Amino acid sequence: MLKKEKLPGILIAVSLIVLVMIYLKSILIPLIIALLLSVAVAPVVTFLKDKGWSRTLASLVGIAIVALVFSILSYMIMSELGNITDRQDEIMDKMSHYNNMLIEKFRGSRFGESLISTYKKEITTEEYLGQLFENSSSSLQASFDLIVNIALIPIYMFFFLVYSDFFIFSIRRIFKGFDTSEYIELIDGSKKAIQNYFQGFIKVTLILAVLNCLGLFVLGIENALFYGVFAALLSVIPYIGVFIGSLLPAFMALITKDSAWYAVGVIGWMSIVQFLEGNLITPNVVGDKLKINPFMVLIFLLVAGKIWGVPGLMVAIPIAAVFKQICEHVPFLSPLSSLMSSFPEEPGRENNKRLVLNKTSS
Repeated sequence: MLKKEKLPGILIAVSLIVLVMIYLKSILIPLIIALLLSVAVAPVVTFLKDKGWSRTLASLVGIAIVALVFSILSYMIMSELGNITDRQDEIMDKMSHYNNMLIEKFRGSRFGESLISTYKKEITTEEYLGQLFENSSSSLQASFDLIVNIALIPIYMFFFLVYSDFFIFSIRRIFKGFDTSEYIELIDGSKKAIQNYFQGFIKVTLILAVLNCLGLFVLGIENALFYGVFAALLSVIPYIGVFIGSLLPAFMALITKDSAWYAVGVIGWMSIVQFLEGNLITPNVVGDKLKINPFMVLIFLLVAGKIWGVPGLMVAIPIAAVFKQICEHVPFLSPLSSLMSSFPEEPGRENNKRLVLNKTSS
């Protein structure tokens, strides 16, 4: 049981951990992503090892699978961006059309004229180029950091996969208070939780891709397959990912269709899919596997997003799953494990059961 005199020390330790997570953000994010991906492909590596492959070669195959998937996705995204760039003149003409339409719509009232005067504030080419060059150095630095971090992920994965036993038993020495069997159970439970998350994510992505593509095909949106799959993949950011993915096909509908209602239709359909994903699909497919209630998922998303931004949102749920496993095996954290568990089917039902049991025992 947690003693009161230990509480200040625990709070200080938590504060230091959060500060380290913020300060070492650029190092920890690729490290954690690599660890999660390593656990995800571990079954493939184990299968190849059982077939007689060496650990090194099996690990390289696992890394190659991850690299192939990301390469295909990157190629698809870059190809579509290139397609948008090639249609720059068409886009500019269409946006100019909607610009003039909006101005005419608001003209005639005092409020509308005020909006128009603000909206039509002109920026000269010199000012635009000045802003572009002013921000170019920081943009180049950010791009360089991103490339370096992406390049580090397969390197980290190689070490995690090849030397997994070394890391596991070395960390075991840090937690000397843990019983060996309990420690192994914690590691196995954490690995299973992460693998369950990825299995659930793949199922959710496939369901969302079918729904997205169906709606986009019915609306007649160009490259519906790409935009449907792209929006589905963004479900890695829970609650808002699919909606964010709807903005690009809505924009394409705006510039390729004769009516703006097609863009409204895209947003409307994606909003319905987003609602189904957040309230029905993900809770039933992923939630049942992880046994974490939606409230705690939301808390982890907010905290991880605040500390690490978008990458934090992407890794929040598997981190929550691992943290729940830790809470289940550390006595003074066990109340947190109960707090993170799935909600009962009927609110208050669990508490009523406990009250009845307590009365019976007394």
